[in-house]
Amino acid sequence: MGKKLVFALMLAAGLGAIFYGYNESTSITSRVSKAVMGSHSNEIMFYYIGGGIFALLGLFGLVRK
Repeated sequence: MGKKLVFALMLAAGLGAIFYGYNESTSITSRVSKAVMGSHSNEIMFYYIGGGIFALLGLFGLVRK
């Protein structure tokens, strides 16, 4: 049961990081940065990629027998 809790927390943290990255990408400073540079900042991409990996690992751990 303890491992399932860890994987559930990983899933929640990953989804939280993705959500936080999305909120950051819609901020005014991010929009200006995207308009000037043509893409999102590295920090936002790290939230998306890291959150996705963390969420997938958590989900895999939860559905695995």
